[in-house]
Amino acid sequence: MNYNEKDEKTFYKDYFKSAVTLFIKKSQNKNESRYKSWEYCYNFFHSVHEKISDKKLSLKSPFGDDGQKWTYKDQLSLHLAFYMASWGMYRGSSFLLQNDYTIYYGVINVIFKDDYKELWNNENLLKENMEERIGLTLDIYKDIQNALYRFKDFYDTKSYFCIVNENSSEEDREGLNPKFLTIITKIMLGTIGCFPALDRNFKYGFGISDGSKKSDFVEQTIKRVFDLVLDKKEEIESAVEEIKKEIECDELPPIMKAIDMYYFIKGQEDTFLYNLGFKKSEFNGVAKKEIRENIKGKIDGIKEEIENALPEKPMHEKSKNALKFLYNNIYKKDPKKDTSPCFDYIANPIIRQYCEENLQSIKDFIGNYYRSDKEEDDEE
Repeated sequence: MNYNEKDEKTFYKDYFKSAVTLFIKKSQNKNESRYKSWEYCYNFFHSVHEKISDKKLSLKSPFGDDGQKWTYKDQLSLHLAFYMASWGMYRGSSFLLQNDYTIYYGVINVIFKDDYKELWNNENLLKENMEERIGLTLDIYKDIQNALYRFKDFYDTKSYFCIVNENSSEEDREGLNPKFLTIITKIMLGTIGCFPALDRNFKYGFGISDGSKKSDFVEQTIKRVFDLVLDKKEEIESAVEEIKKEIECDELPPIMKAIDMYYFIKGQEDTFLYNLGFKKSEFNGVAKKEIRENIKGKIDGIKEEIENALPEKPMHEKSKNALKFLYNNIYKKDPKKDTSPCFDYIANPIIRQYCEENLQSIKDFIGNYYRSDKEEDDEE
């Protein structure tokens, strides 16, 4: 389909549907997939919250009957720790890596506070009073932040996830700190499911700039996400209804998880377009015409770079990254089966259409490049 400015709603709905469907299928393809980590963590937290709400247990209740001093708080913390590790929060530069699962005890206490019981209801999010939900989201962000501040590793200025240090102002310590945005939103998504995880891919796809020094950055960013939910409510609801009819799954993810899925995938594909040489203005907004008309020329440019690459004139790094995207999402999936619908791993309708129409030629030149690249490595 050729999208134009008038089709912006249709494009968003189709892209949203395609990205969420792709994400769900990735989690279904393999039981051991890391895409399952969120599902296990989210479902366990909700099952425990339901039992606590019904007064059937508490966080201090023993988990299991083996006589060990293992409580539901321990089990919840362990689930959260593995989910966080599975989604990149335990890299070597993270302070979390230097602590065991008990670092989340305070976070668990916050999440199960009665003050935030309304956040657990994700089914009717699009029909709720957004102002009230925004307020609760900001409050729980601050509470989670405070629960983690007490760990001395936060004062390690060498840490990538450094939050405050000995030179931080009182305002930095008391405010909603943007340096902690990814970790806190990752926690909120994996437990209550009340807000998307604002990681690198989401930020790029959504258009959130890193490194802001504005004191209200976190507050304004959270409000922007909720404004988006309201603005795209019709398209999101339509996409979700179509997914329900077309895909088999036990239960669809909550709206905020679906939004997380969409912008995570969009961020990856926007990065691909950027590496091809498109400007952000050409893929963020309604300027779909430029991509549709120029994507073949951009990829042909990479083919030319491959043909003319010399030791003294290597391929541009962006071109290599764009090629790697195509390799990971098209060629590597099933290089031998020409009839394999490998373009199913692409969510953007325009990129997908190009890949569908040029699937074999893309496979051929990517395969030739990686084979020749491997041969050079073997010779060395």
